[in-house]
Amino acid sequence: MILVTVTQRLGLLRELHRRQKLTTLADASSAWSGLGSALVGLWNNVRLPAGLFSSAIITMYLLCVLVLHVVSSSIMALEPFNQTVTTSVSTKLGWPSSETLLNLSAGVAYNEGGPNWQIIDALVPGVGQLDAYNVQGLYASTVFDTIQLPNSATGTARVNATTIGSTCGLLPGKNVSVGALKSHAQLQWNGVGEATPFLVPWVDQVLFSEQMSNMILTDSHLPGAYKADVVYMLTTGLSSSSSAFLNETFGVSMNWTSNPLGTMMNTSVQVFFAGCSMFSRSGTVDVDVQTNALQGSVPSVSDEVQREWEGLPEGGYDTSANFTWLWKAVLESPLANIGMTNALQQTYTPTILDYYVNEQFGNNLQYPAQEEELMSAMPPPDPKISLELTQLENALATMVAGALWTAGRVSSGYVPETGEAVVSENVLVWRLNINLTPLLFAFSASVIMMLLAIRLVGLRGHDHPVVSSVGILEMMWLCGREAPFGETFDEVEKPTSSNLRAAGMFEVRLSESFDEVSRAERKMEGED
Repeated sequence: MILVTVTQRLGLLRELHRRQKLTTLADASSAWSGLGSALVGLWNNVRLPAGLFSSAIITMYLLCVLVLHVVSSSIMALEPFNQTVTTSVSTKLGWPSSETLLNLSAGVAYNEGGPNWQIIDALVPGVGQLDAYNVQGLYASTVFDTIQLPNSATGTARVNATTIGSTCGLLPGKNVSVGALKSHAQLQWNGVGEATPFLVPWVDQVLFSEQMSNMILTDSHLPGAYKADVVYMLTTGLSSSSSAFLNETFGVSMNWTSNPLGTMMNTSVQVFFAGCSMFSRSGTVDVDVQTNALQGSVPSVSDEVQREWEGLPEGGYDTSANFTWLWKAVLESPLANIGMTNALQQTYTPTILDYYVNEQFGNNLQYPAQEEELMSAMPPPDPKISLELTQLENALATMVAGALWTAGRVSSGYVPETGEAVVSENVLVWRLNINLTPLLFAFSASVIMMLLAIRLVGLRGHDHPVVSSVGILEMMWLCGREAPFGETFDEVEKPTSSNLRAAGMFEVRLSESFDEVSRAERKMEGED
């Protein structure tokens, strides 16, 4: 606005110094009052041309000022946007290091610095009852790194994750038999028995078989031997399109002794032995850095093709050194507070981990007291559960992940290592945007204004006149002292704009007129 004011003053001074028609000077003086006055003056010049060019230049200059005023607010704008910044935070590793896994598998007793699997295993079933906030670092069969809390970061972090899987196959029934000793039965593999006493289990149960696991582990070094991390005993039905083949090839008939009506009675129970090997698959997951809550999916270990029950191949599935601790962990699991007793008053008790594995596929081993009493009095019914292969594999994988996660959270386990993770944080920032279209209009208007200002102001300086404008007060003063001015307008009968403009169509140089009158008055005052 300062530039416009200066241009207006200088332009008007230039008009005062020029010799031109009085109407032209009046139009120019009126046009500088504003854009509206300039447009009115331009319209008057169309009707009675006097200073059309001068009025048009002033109007164009003021139009450029208007353009600058309109577009200046939109040339630059602050725009908010989300920017991703990264920072590092400390993490607690979910998967043990190779050295830690070796220590877990070394079989060192708890009083000598090894893990106390009894305490660890006792806590595993409770892990499945906790909400996600209280089991940070564990999701189903996946363990993942967790962010050390508290921290000042926000957003998500990508951390390492390891998903545990299981591959199970059935041991051939022809290789399994039950031998009778004086005090107890003996489970035999290829005719060789295991010293630990063996009791035939009740129907619809999945139990860790210490005896069969020992025998498979003992023979694992032999050529073509079956290999597995653990062996489980199944008294459920098997969900398969070839159930008859499975029963004939892999089923082992064992006797459960009951005492209906005071008479001892043996009832055949179909038992399967499944050798299972564990494996792991590494990947990454996104977690919230303030809650460690998962923000996406976890690495998957399942195949797209649905597998069915089949025999364990000779040589077994590949076993991993990462799970050599599993046999000891399952073996040392404390017993649950339930027991099954046959008519011979022989009782076996599932372990807490057995209870948890069965719970994973909806099988509750916590029988009512009345049903436990009937186990010794009545023969076992046919299995009600038809177990799918994936149900067993997923249940074992979840149990193993829970045991490993718990071992890293209690003092009787191991101390997790620490690491670092990169946090991706969304921050609201502002940036200055320059809009090219308004800028182009503003630039064009500025260039035009500069050229018009040169034309309006001129390049040569002028003496400063007595007056700096041509208003009604200045003209009344001049008409009172210059008779020709007054006489010219005395002839106008009606003071319309057209009549007054027509009367002013004579050339003057007002700066000289004002100066001459002023000098004459000063001379007269001096003579007096």
